[in-house]
Parts: sequence; structure tokens; C-alpha cells
Amino acid sequence: MKVKLNIMERFLVLNILPKENNIITLRTIKTLQDTILPSEEELDDIEMKVITQDKNGNPLPQPQNQWNRAKGEIEKEFEIGERAQDIVCDALRKLDKDKKLNLEHMSIWDKFMEDKKDD
Repeated sequence: MKVKLNIMERFLVLNILPKENNIITLRTIKTLQDTILPSEEELDDIEMKVITQDKNGNPLPQPQNQWNRAKGEIEKEFEIGERAQDIVCDALRKLDKDKKLNLEHMSIWDKFMEDKKDD
């Protein structure tokens, strides 16, 4: 499948992928990660910064990524294999079943699940 993803959607997909599985699935996940992970050039283009302190200089509980929103909205097209698409769809279904989806997941749901409605 061909899918267009912006930076946020790419990070969301990367974050929902399983961390453990069988070797075939893990190899597919690794290939998908390598495909959609933003390059250093792309991160520079969107002015990506890792924020570790709040405005008062206090440390944040977890580092946060920030980027130029307008530049981050630019979509890039990817060719995603059927097995990789199934892995993403399974991860989204699990989040849905566990009621762990949030508004940020809606766009990747629509893009990955559009032809999986009957599954």
C-alpha cells in the first residue's frame, strides 16, 4: 500500500509497533522502522528540538520533541508492504479494543484501516 504520512503520524506509527514478537514479525517491524523513521536531514528541515526543561528551567519528567508545526505537516509517501500494514493494523485494533486510542491516532487509523474495514 502507498500511504502519505506527516512527521507526527510517522512517530505515532513507530510508537505503536510491538516491541516483542517472532523473528519474521520483528524483521518486518525493523524494515518498517527503517522506512518511515525521519532522517537527520528531515529532522533539521522541521527544526526538531528535544526539550528537557520547562520554561522555568525545571526538568521535565520525560523529554519532549518539538518541531515547526507547519513544516511537520508536510506528508511524505511510503510504500508499506502487506505484512507491515497488517502489523500496524493489529496494533491499532489492540489499542481500540483496550480503549487506548486517542485523537492523535485517528489520522493513522483512517490511513491504515481504510481497506481493512471488513477484517
